[in-house]
Amino acid sequence: MVQMSPNASSSEQGPKQPCKHLQGDIADLLEKEWLITNGLGGYASGTVIGCPTRRYHGTLVWSRMPPLQRFVMLSTMLERLTTPDNQTMDLSTFEFNGAIYPQGYQLLQEFDYETAPPEPWVRFTWMVGDTKIIKRIKLFHQEPHCTITYEILPGASGVHRFMVKPMLAMRDLHYLRRKPNGCPFALQTLPNAVHVQCMTDKSISLALAATGPMAQQTQFGEAQDWWYNFLYRKEAERQMDCGEDLYAPGWFTVQGEGPLVLQITAVPGVEDVIDGVRRAWMAPREQPTESWRISGPREVKQLSRAAQQFLVERKTTTGHSMQTILAGYHWFGDWGRDTAIAIPGILLSTGRFEEARDVLSTFADHQQNGLIPNVFDDRGSGCAYNSVDASLWFVRVVELLAEATGDTAIWQGKLGKAVRQVIESFITGTNYDIRAQESGLLWCGNPDTQLTWMDAKFNNRAITPRHGLPVEINALWIHALHVAARHAAGGAGDKTNEWSVLARKARQHFAKLFWYEEGGYLYDVVRDNFFDASLRPNQAIALALPDCPLPIEQQKRALQAIQDKLLTPYGLRTLSPDHPDYRGRYEGSWGERDEAYHQGTVWPWLIGPFLEAYLRLNDFNQAAREQARTWLDSLLHHLECDACLGSINEIFDGDAPHKPRGCVAQAWSVSETLRALLLTIPQDPMQRNGNGHHARRIIAGIAPGLLL
Repeated sequence: MVQMSPNASSSEQGPKQPCKHLQGDIADLLEKEWLITNGLGGYASGTVIGCPTRRYHGTLVWSRMPPLQRFVMLSTMLERLTTPDNQTMDLSTFEFNGAIYPQGYQLLQEFDYETAPPEPWVRFTWMVGDTKIIKRIKLFHQEPHCTITYEILPGASGVHRFMVKPMLAMRDLHYLRRKPNGCPFALQTLPNAVHVQCMTDKSISLALAATGPMAQQTQFGEAQDWWYNFLYRKEAERQMDCGEDLYAPGWFTVQGEGPLVLQITAVPGVEDVIDGVRRAWMAPREQPTESWRISGPREVKQLSRAAQQFLVERKTTTGHSMQTILAGYHWFGDWGRDTAIAIPGILLSTGRFEEARDVLSTFADHQQNGLIPNVFDDRGSGCAYNSVDASLWFVRVVELLAEATGDTAIWQGKLGKAVRQVIESFITGTNYDIRAQESGLLWCGNPDTQLTWMDAKFNNRAITPRHGLPVEINALWIHALHVAARHAAGGAGDKTNEWSVLARKARQHFAKLFWYEEGGYLYDVVRDNFFDASLRPNQAIALALPDCPLPIEQQKRALQAIQDKLLTPYGLRTLSPDHPDYRGRYEGSWGERDEAYHQGTVWPWLIGPFLEAYLRLNDFNQAAREQARTWLDSLLHHLECDACLGSINEIFDGDAPHKPRGCVAQAWSVSETLRALLLTIPQDPMQRNGNGHHARRIIAGIAPGLLL
């Protein structure tokens, strides 16, 4: 018999105020999602009523090669209570081709969650007559397994029976399972446990065992079964395959008088059920170096908790582990550009300097021809380098890390050498037609490439072709030249003078080339005799830089144009609504969504550079801080109440009511909202070191000693 109990956790202390997450009709409830993560790329996610609406939802999603190669292992559970008078109630909620069955959500009283490590959890509470049933799904930091615990608290005496049928997908994160001819799984059963192994890939296996205080009283009964045609409505909205068949190996059952506990531990990737579960519980717990549960303003705490979900471990083929940042849940891996943009908010703002250094080192180790990886392959087979700005953002973040720590040695170490390699490669020319011109400005790409963050491509056609001289790329390039020269990055020696001269030359050409006088803003892209006057938010990145290569009055005019046409309650539109190519809704087929991705769709991360530019151009005065704070209100409400509770979506529709779309939790959305919020909080100079950055792990605007 398997009988093990977890250590008591102090992290399970949810909000005490009345729960408001279950308000609304069934359609509203199916729009509200939750996400908890384990720091390995794995996670659990679903809706607040437990009904899966995405192929990516699951009670346990396992990363076989952290943080990628993810598999939906344990999809969901059928939960059934039998009362002393033999009434049977199913507590679960599923959707089948438009029919909601069972309808356990009607008995659901509360939903609550905690995303912070070391043991993030979600909790569902049902009432069946006078019997309370509490379900907790719990993950563990740096551990791949989970526990699902049910407490049955009867209001009256009599024998209650509680049964749970695990529903297994055991398939790649991106694909759906349909029942084949014959059973694709092999079973090993014990009186209170089962081990399921995929016959086509034996590394994909799942041990399910009763653990906890009533493990010996819990029985597993084999009853192999398939449930057909689960409907995932979010996939249907995206016009993707949306139906799935799930496999059930049998029932876990506990019964008796008085309070009952049924706890199931699910452990992926093990060969033996008893050994696998024992090792899961007996292995030393990996704890975060410092809790992310930060005291201070509620919004700062919430954003800090959201931020920690993206910092994950990357394992190499040699077994070495380093830190990296996932771009977004549920489907993104770690991207160079997204990581560099996310580091200032997720790590530097929270004082996690060593983690920032580790993440930057991960990408520096994979630099090639001056290019920082754009993305790591989901199968672990290498990197793609089709990005010009990942390398430029990398330089910017190395600069910010050096300033934050006061460590000038960074410039002569691995990171400084990587910066030097970026500069030298871009000057002499590297892959994807990236090369500095005689003017000092940086040319990148050709009609077949998409090298900036506006990288949507469908049927081998770039939706927003930006080859040539993109505005934000050149602003970042000029800044990178200045920074590398100033710090003699990588022991540059006499090359620093060459870099400084090139930076000054590029700066002089920038204002003349990019300023669009008639519109009062910057051209988005210039190439040959083509000047793209589309009003886009990329210039906000240039305006946010401390050495923006544009006269102040022109900066103010450009910022006003952005505010007038691109600013929404959730970030900046990617194209002005008066442009003929504007798409106000991100919906429809894959191709239709790609057409809208950067053609009007709102991106929350852009609120960071916009507010930074706004505050800088207004000298960070109190009125500007107050105005900037109001522009964050809708995003902060979304964080707390909409879509994926406790995080921020990747994108929103350009048109009101700006429905959240894309990934439900995006690293740079959270990062830049947190960074922008902290910019609105006046700083106490007594808490800052000589470089103007926090020397200790202190959130801006929060007094020392308030970190838990």
